[in-house]
Amino acid sequence: MSNTVIAARGAVGIRRLAVALMLAVAAVLGIVAITPAPAQAATSLATRVDNFVSAHRGHAVGTGQCVALVHSYDAAVLGWNETGTPGDTGAHEWWDDFGAKAGLSAHYTKVKASATAKKGDLAVYSTAVGHGAGHIAIVLKDKGSTLKVFQQNWNTGYASVDTSMTKSHLLGYLRPKA
Repeated sequence: MSNTVIAARGAVGIRRLAVALMLAVAAVLGIVAITPAPAQAATSLATRVDNFVSAHRGHAVGTGQCVALVHSYDAAVLGWNETGTPGDTGAHEWWDDFGAKAGLSAHYTKVKASATAKKGDLAVYSTAVGHGAGHIAIVLKDKGSTLKVFQQNWNTGYASVDTSMTKSHLLGYLRPKA
């Protein structure tokens, strides 16, 4: 290799090093913010929901209860590994105890049942269903008087399935902030 080629490669390396050093100094001085984007931001919520559904369709998640599916959804789709969250005595707690449960308001916004649901919302049902425990499901599509949802343990056994649900006894939706 000629001295000219080695010198040229060396100059490129020095330029890259100089640029990296300038960016580092600018970041320290607060002139430029260098922060990595969260992994969840790289893909849309709708895509993350589709990926979650595809990975879990036909399988019981956790205990097979509706709340177990939602806990898994929160971790996989929102990147939130919950502690102290609702569902110990019933799915309705996600709505009824929203303000008192750790992390819910940081990750979700309450939306009235009369609103149009969006893909990725959690549909929360009252204690009038689910033998007094209520029910919670992941919304795939709002179809007017019914919802297409992904759920488990609702007249389908413990396996996670796509199905339609009426909006009767719907308390409202929890809309992800992600």
